[in-house]
Amino acid sequence: NEAGNEAGNEAGNEAENEAGNEAGNEAENEAENEAENEAGGATESNSPAAD
Repeated sequence: NEAGNEAGNEAGNEAENEAGNEAGNEAENEAENEAENEAGGATESNSPAAD
């Protein structure tokens, strides 16, 4: 039982970490894009000339 619990916990933690990382990355990217757009920088993501 103990070994099974440990394996289950490890798998659960991994899934939790992955979900947390994904959410964090999404928020980070959104904030970064907003700052870039506000600055009006000619970046690939928001510059028609670069596309």
